[in-house]
Amino acid sequence: MKDHRRSNRSSHVEQVCVLVLGLAVAVVGLRGDAAEPAKPEFLISTFDLGAVDQVRANDSELAKELTAQGWCTAKPKEKAAGSWSAVPAGVEPDRWVSIVTVGFGHRAEAYAFQFSGPTHTAKLLAHVSHRKRPAAGGERWFSPFGNLLDAFRIGHATAQKPPLPSLQIEVVLTNPKGAGNGGADEALTLAPDKVFPPMQAIVTADP
Repeated sequence: MKDHRRSNRSSHVEQVCVLVLGLAVAVVGLRGDAAEPAKPEFLISTFDLGAVDQVRANDSELAKELTAQGWCTAKPKEKAAGSWSAVPAGVEPDRWVSIVTVGFGHRAEAYAFQFSGPTHTAKLLAHVSHRKRPAAGGERWFSPFGNLLDAFRIGHATAQKPPLPSLQIEVVLTNPKGAGNGGADEALTLAPDKVFPPMQAIVTADP
């Protein structure tokens, strides 16, 4: 009888293992068959608003560098846009990337903006601040655009993530007879429910 029970247990364990292995294989297969999401496509425009001789942005070079990162494709805007903050006619706002450089004296800034919605709300996705640096016995400007494009990749990925749910915590105190009437010193000898009133915490999350 014992051998029969052991045999049944062994058979049951084997069935469970086979089931778990089958589910794992199925999950891996589903992941493998899932189509990769399409890469985002961007149109690049550049604008220089500064009064310094910093390295100027080139829309064709920036589009090539951004495409070379592998997570998206980019190309320069064929016709120059009128303003850094005005989405060109016929262009989807979330496809257009406005690269803006400004500066004064020995300090300069580089920005990457995108726009969304019917009102073309501006979104700052990347910002790099830089200064002249020593070089060959003097000082000169270096390109900030490698760092700017890396920051843009991170900023774009962050912007695509769904917002975290907001949590609400409600603490409900109850005070049954005899609870919470002891002093702090009595907590050393009395049960906790005789010193501190019971609490109930209710946590809710908005989807």
